Amino acid sequence: MGGTIQAKVNPYDYNTTLTVSPVSILLVFAPRQTLRIDPSHVLSLSYGPEAQRRVAAVVALSSPGNPPGLFGLLREKSHFIGIIYQTEDGKTGAVLLEAYKSLYLDILAALKTVTVKPIETSKESAGL
Repeated sequence: MGGTIQAKVNPYDYNTTLTVSPVSILLVFAPRQTLRIDPSHVLSLSYGPEAQRRVAAVVALSSPGNPPGLFGLLREKSHFIGIIYQTEDGKTGAVLLEAYKSLYLDILAALKTVTVKPIETSKESAGL
């Protein structure tokens, strides 16, 4: 759905692949754009409205003067997952993913396992 990486993603065509392993979190955006995150560089994981808020805050800080317009179209019942991480050059990066309702728990569990970070949620999604 967005973040600090400039990726062209069609909101009507889920063409992003996520691969989680102990050595990397790999996102492949079509066409041929990748983001590789070292699990030890993940600063926080979040879910639901909390993910939206956290990623939007990082995006706003990384590009002052340019409000994150992509966050205005988000749907309330969607399963958003936020990953805040430290880039190789020491900056803070963020990515907001939207997961299928049948997969979001598995994705959160895999991310939590490889990063050893808790999943931060807001009151609205505290039943997770």
